Amino acid sequence: MHARDVLGHQRYNKLRPLLDQAFSGERIKEELHFTRENGLPQHCVVDLVPHRDAGRIAGVIILISDITDRRIMEERLQASEERFRAIVESTSDSIIVWDRHYNCLYANRAAIEQWGTTRDRALAMTISDVLGHRPDIMQLWTDRIDQVFATEQGTTLMDKHSLDGKMTHSESVLSPITNAAGHMFAVGVIHRDITARREAEEALHKSEATLDALINSPLDFIWLVDNEMRFITGNDAFAAYILTQYAIVVRPGMLPEEYVDPATATQWQAHFAEALEGRPSTFEGRGMDGRDYMSTIQPVHANGEIIGISVFSRDVTARQELVTELKRY
Repeated sequence: MHARDVLGHQRYNKLRPLLDQAFSGERIKEELHFTRENGLPQHCVVDLVPHRDAGRIAGVIILISDITDRRIMEERLQASEERFRAIVESTSDSIIVWDRHYNCLYANRAAIEQWGTTRDRALAMTISDVLGHRPDIMQLWTDRIDQVFATEQGTTLMDKHSLDGKMTHSESVLSPITNAAGHMFAVGVIHRDITARREAEEALHKSEATLDALINSPLDFIWLVDNEMRFITGNDAFAAYILTQYAIVVRPGMLPEEYVDPATATQWQAHFAEALEGRPSTFEGRGMDGRDYMSTIQPVHANGEIIGISVFSRDVTARQELVTELKRY
């Protein structure tokens, strides 16, 4: 029986050049791609071993291993990794991975820009290269990394440091990273500058008028976001509305798209962008509960800078109904 009859025309045609090499005495091992009868791809590893008899090549042993499932899984993992990298490379948060000896195994674009270096140089840096100019902070971070290695437990930490004469606030999440065998080999750090949010919170608490409004206006929705449009705080009426309409507990740090529907989030973001440029706005709209609200959006200032946005929303349904009735009259 001819090899073509055993392998089929497609496989035989692809294997023919390799068979010629194998008959010359060379062992050949390659990955080849075929198309199944149903049109789906098939990935195979082909091993061609020359068979000798009395010193002469009498034939070739062909071993074919189907690795289609493995290749599909690898492609899915690669696509997943590409999506993951797209996310971590586009975020404004610094993301760094440190090993047990404080060597940098990975740094995203935000971290690299903050360090003022290149990706190749970043991967050759140690924590002393990054924080050596601040021994106190470097010791703090090496202790934290050691703690995560010792406990294999993640943690979230808030920091307040003086940097170039200015007080900065940050939030950091440290997580253990394990290999395929489940052994921990590194610590991942997600570091976010929340200075603007903290300043906005402090400005809010210093404003007695705003605090009185938050306490004494149970029917109005009042909330505050920072200059990244992340939620800082709000009154009970606003929290109750979000919980009732979206079944979400709004928390500090959340972006609009994380606690309202996409259309509402887009509308708010447009008005927030105007406020961050120093332009307050007032608009009316229909809420998820079917009622009409008038919202006033104002920039919040501190030390001559816009550090956040305040939002006051009032139910004007009765007024709108009255206007409608007057128009009919």
